[in-house]
Parts: sequence; structure tokens; C-alpha cells
Amino acid sequence: MILFDAAGPVRVVDLFARVLELRPRLRITVLAWDMARTMAWGQGGALALDDPRLAGRLRVVYDGGTPLGGSHHQKLVVIDDVVAFCGGLDLAAGRFDTPAHRVVDTRRVSARGGPLPPFHDVMMMVDGEAAAALGQLVRERWWRATGEALPAPGPRAPIWPEGEGIQWSDVRVGISLTDPKAQPPRRQVQTLFVDLIHAAQDRLYVENQYLTSRDLALVMEAQLKGTEGPELLIVGPEHPRGPLAGVTVGLARWRLFDRLRRADRHKRLRLMWPVVSRARGVALYVHSKVMIVDDRYVRVGSANLAARSLSADTEADLCLELTRPEDRALATALRRRLVAEHLDVPEARLAEAEDRLGSMVRAVDGLLSGDRTLVPFGVAPEALRGSFAEEAELLYDPPEPFQLPALIEAVLGRGARERLSARLPRGLWSVLALSVGFGLWRVGVVRPDDTIRLAGATIEAIAATWDGWILLAILGGVALSVGLPVALVVTLAAFELGARNGGALAAVSLTLGMTTTWGVGYTLGRRRVQRLVGSALNPIAQAIQRRGRVAFFSLRILPVAPFALVGLVGGAAGAPLSGMLLGSWLGLLPYVALFLGLGASLRRFSISPDPVAFALVLGAVALIRGAQAALSAALDRAAARGATLPEVR
Repeated sequence: MILFDAAGPVRVVDLFARVLELRPRLRITVLAWDMARTMAWGQGGALALDDPRLAGRLRVVYDGGTPLGGSHHQKLVVIDDVVAFCGGLDLAAGRFDTPAHRVVDTRRVSARGGPLPPFHDVMMMVDGEAAAALGQLVRERWWRATGEALPAPGPRAPIWPEGEGIQWSDVRVGISLTDPKAQPPRRQVQTLFVDLIHAAQDRLYVENQYLTSRDLALVMEAQLKGTEGPELLIVGPEHPRGPLAGVTVGLARWRLFDRLRRADRHKRLRLMWPVVSRARGVALYVHSKVMIVDDRYVRVGSANLAARSLSADTEADLCLELTRPEDRALATALRRRLVAEHLDVPEARLAEAEDRLGSMVRAVDGLLSGDRTLVPFGVAPEALRGSFAEEAELLYDPPEPFQLPALIEAVLGRGARERLSARLPRGLWSVLALSVGFGLWRVGVVRPDDTIRLAGATIEAIAATWDGWILLAILGGVALSVGLPVALVVTLAAFELGARNGGALAAVSLTLGMTTTWGVGYTLGRRRVQRLVGSALNPIAQAIQRRGRVAFFSLRILPVAPFALVGLVGGAAGAPLSGMLLGSWLGLLPYVALFLGLGASLRRFSISPDPVAFALVLGAVALIRGAQAALSAALDRAAARGATLPEVR
């Protein structure tokens, strides 16, 4: 991250080095999300703090103590427990800007030095008991991540920065948290959001990166339907950033926008995004998380209006409760400052319009002019109105942290295939399922066209960028490493991207999966892997040690062991990685080709469900079933001879 002081631009690493040089006793600790290392690599090393000037006095720990699918999302800086910052701003590259939000600003650059668009965020600075409480929170998180207790600092003199006016003094400050790993889990963020929205009587001003939580949208709907409810002005970015967010979270946001509009019976809702220059097509990206309720409650923090911020991520928000008239007047001034900044009008002009009209939203309506302004969100594009929006919401904005066994069971339908297979002759269940589905599709009872098209568009949009493509490949490798079948991963890749592009993605995912499982086995060693997998290790390890890459070929082409187990045991047995990859790929190629054909056939069928396409799908299924039958027969013959693996020369 780059900061600025009177002398000009300053990198965080240089700022740390300067401060440590001035204060020999100072120590700096940084707790970052463990996924941030991967993200920083993709962004040019934005979190690199391995400067020799910091050695021994700066300690960085990457915290992996979040649930599956969750993130460490708190943004806190605490100095000696006497001053603390909390809000939406990450200490990361690409976060600098000023309230001017110029179309072009040479100081606004990425980690690689490239130009970045305008960026808007808000932090709150506190001292006194609030700062001390945030310091205690940091120490608690550090202890859970490291097992090390950081000592609390002793008494310190106040160090409020010079030139920074104190907005409020002697007011109540509440701290709300989301922490799924605490005992018991903390969900204060959700409780306070609901209470604040319920409490709004006159006006509710929101700046937030996302609005995807159905629970919070329901509370807003109830307020909008009431005859005497508050006005709502919600400001967010035009489009969520990133290859995943733009086509997943974005769909869920449109869906909730439509729900709120339908509830807005009395025209008190405004959903808007800021633009810095309409003529040049430059939007302002809103990353802030601000809520001001009746100019009585001011909330600033890290939590989005998203389900994951209420349950799966770690979050920290500050909320002021203002009871004195002079304090509420300062809250009014803050709200008007933020809105006037987006409208590019003087605060006095906005204040005059509000006082004259007696309405926040109608004052904004009358000031929507000029090149820099707020733009109302339109209606959701027709192509985004399918059921996939709800599916995307559940997958990318989960209402509860994912539990890995439940997630795998939900994806694979654990046990369903075994129960069905017990009732039908071998292979007949898949033909029956395809035939029934085709019949329902043809007569119009089932029309999943929109969902399939949107799912395909989502994957294709993600794969259209290198970052997105790499992310998909990594996800595929992880899925294979934790037990998802090769058939499922390869078929889905071909179904979504076609045989050629899907094949390339599947090849990289398979290679990553094999390398990862081999690396885990090699790192753990034979004894630990033995404890994990039990007696399954010995025959596989013996075959690998006797015949090397030929054993891997046999294990892959005759699937006597799960994909992940072969790599794990291969690493534990000390087999060379190159031999494992070569033998495995030779054995996997026939399977990959068959399932690429199945995925491509299903893709054609989803686009054009005619009898020819259906016949291609049945043909692919028949080939796979035939191959499975032949392999089963080979295994049966090998078992009859007493061989643990068929001889392959």
C-alpha cells in the first residue's frame, strides 16, 4: 500500500522502517488472512514486508482460522491502545485516493505501477476506551492464531494526530463483531444491522460495497412498505470487482434490488452508484461500509450488507449512539459531506435543498446533474433474471459457514447413487435418468435453459481473464485433492467451456491435484499417512516401490484406489514426482477423453436438446459404461489370479 504525507508518497514498508528507526523499542505485529498471500502473488506482491530493515521488529502472521469459504475481513490498526482505526480500508495496494476522486491521478497506482480507477472508502478513528477495546480484540485474535499472548501496553499519553479535528467527544461507542470461530460464535454485526434498520424513522443513508443479504433486505422491505417508514438512500459501486464477484454476487445484488423496488410503495427508496465522469465513462468504486440512521447512529466498519459478513467472515464495526443535539448535528454534517462529495455540489447547497424540501431523497433527485454525480441503478438486465441468481447467492454469499462434509454431500448427493444402483440393473439408472430428463425437457415441464446458460456464462466470464482461469484451475485441483471424482471435474469443465478449453482447464487441475496430494504425502511421511489411510497404504506403496511409473499407470487406468489416495501414498512412498505425473497421465488419458466427450455432448444437448444431441449423450454414456465394465472384468480376473494389480508391461 502507498500512503501520503507532506513529503509525498510513502510505501507502508518504508513507513514502518522509518518509525522503527525513530523508536528502537517499538514492535509491529501484522495479522493477515492466509489467503492474502495467494492474492498478493496475483497482484504483484502487495503484502511483501520482507525488507531487511524490518527484520526482528516486524512480525507477520497469516491467520488461517476462518471456516471454509470465510475470510479474515476485519480492518484494524491499533497504536498502544490509545488510538485505533476501524473501517473498510485494507492495508493493500490500490486503496489510495482523495475525496477529489480525479479521473486521472498519478498517485493512484497498482502494486505493479499501473494506473487505477477512483476508489472510495471510510475509516473511523477512536481513542479512549474504544481504542483499548480494539486493542484487546487484536490481542485475542493474535493469541488464537499463534498461541502467543501479546502483552498489553502500559499507560500512554493521548496521541491524537495534530490537525485532525475531533468530531465527537464523550459519546458511546459500540463494537459489533462477526467471528464464527469464537466460542460461542459472535454475530453481533447481524444483530446490530437489523436493530438499526428497524430503528430508522426518518432517513437511512447507506454506503456499502454489496447488498446481497436476504435477511437484511427483508427488514428494509418492511420499512419501505410502512406508511410512515424512513427514506432510504443506498449508494454502492456500479459493478462488483473481480472475475467471481461480477457475475455471481452481482446477480444476487440485482435480485435484491428488484425486491426492494417492489416493496417501495411510497417512493422513499433510491438505489444509486457514483460516477466521476459521465462523459468519459469513469465510475467511482465504493468500498466503504457506512450506515447513518436518523443522524443519531453512525456506523463505520468492515462488514458488507452480505450474508457472509453476518456469519462466515470475521468483521468489526464501530457504531456511535448520539443523543445530544450538537452531536447529532455533526452526524448530519457527515452524511451531507458524503452525499455532496458524490454529487459534486457544495454541502451548503445540499443542506438548503434538504431543508427546503424536507426530504433527503428528493433533495438528491434535484441535484443529479453535471459530469460527476450519482446515477440511479436501472432494472436488472433480462438475461440476469433466471434462477441462477439465487444459486449464486447461496454459493458465493453463504448464510452460514460451509462445513466440508455437508458441502461435499450437497454437491455429490452422497448415498443417492448407491441407493438407486441397488434397485436398478447396473448402468440402467443413468440411461433412465437421462431419458426422463429429456422427456420432461421436450414437453416443457422442466425448462432449465436459463440456469444452464447463466451457469455457462458465469464460468466463461471467469475463464476469460488469466486471473479467473488460474483461479478455476486451482479450485479444480483443490476439489480433486479433497476427494471429488475425476469424472465430475472433467465433465463439468467440458460442459461449461467445451472440449478444447475445458480439456486444457481439466489438464491443469489434474496436474495440480496430483502434485498437491503427492506433496502432502511426501511432507507427512509414510508413518503419518499410514495413520490416515490405514491398511490401504501398504499394497499401493509396495506396487509403487516395485514398479515405479508403471504402477501409477496401472493405478490410474484400473481405478483400484481413489485419485487423491494414489498421489498421497506416492509421495509418502518417496516416488519421484516426475514418474508419478508421467505414469498417471498415461493412465488417465483414456478416462479424460471419455469424460470430455460426455461433457461436450451434454453441452450441445443443453444448447439444442434435439434427438441427435440426446443420442450423442447416450453414446458417450454407453462408451463410459462399456469401459467401466471392461475394467471391472479385468479387476475380477486379476483378483482370481491373486494379483493386487494387473501386470502392465
